[in-house]
Amino acid sequence: MILLIFAAAAVLNADAPPVGYLAGQPPLDWAKLLPGPPKPGSAADAADRATYAASAAGVGGRGWLAATSQLHPGRTAAMAPQIACIVAAPVDAGSAPALFRLLARLGADAYAPVKASKDFYHRDRPFVGDAATVTCDPRANSGELSFAYPSGHAAIGTLWGAALGDVAPDRRGVAKAWGTAVGDNRIACRVHWASDVAAGRTLGAALYKRIEPTPAYRADVAAARAEITALRTRDAVPLSSCG
Repeated sequence: MILLIFAAAAVLNADAPPVGYLAGQPPLDWAKLLPGPPKPGSAADAADRATYAASAAGVGGRGWLAATSQLHPGRTAAMAPQIACIVAAPVDAGSAPALFRLLARLGADAYAPVKASKDFYHRDRPFVGDAATVTCDPRANSGELSFAYPSGHAAIGTLWGAALGDVAPDRRGVAKAWGTAVGDNRIACRVHWASDVAAGRTLGAALYKRIEPTPAYRADVAAARAEITALRTRDAVPLSSCG
């Protein structure tokens, strides 16, 4: 499943997978960053279970429905309308290639630490063992979802939210809120524990801290910002339709 999160390269150029901004640098030490899932029977474990139980009341609600539109963030064609609302410009992979290349490169940086930490902790999803699995993600019933901890969606939401704020500084608050909601929506979808989401955000924030100062990232942000400025001049996104 995690491969789908970072599949934006397929939209841009299937023959040239994106190269992350941290390529060639020492890998992120995710083991030092993440405390690991809560111990069974601990207060944090109890809080996770209480949050999961409470999420049943939100089935079909706003967060649940929003999560259904974010099942595969890396499929940029599907995510383009949300990104357009964030940056207030009618963007897609064709009209804003620099922006979508930026997002794909960020995804490439996030892939390895997310996968490594998931494979290390082997935490089950919250619905495992439920008599009836009720989630907004159809992959929950097919066994396609990877391990739970940390949330890849929360990591990429945090990372993309920060980057989209750099591309459109006047929309920084909107971008950050959207990035936070990506993680929250996975809890509403009932496919992640709250501590999975918190860990994903920690990972995403650490990645951004390392990526943001790199010359390549800053150059790509400048190119994406120029695209947004040009697109806004020619057209406008009706923000009233963005929810």
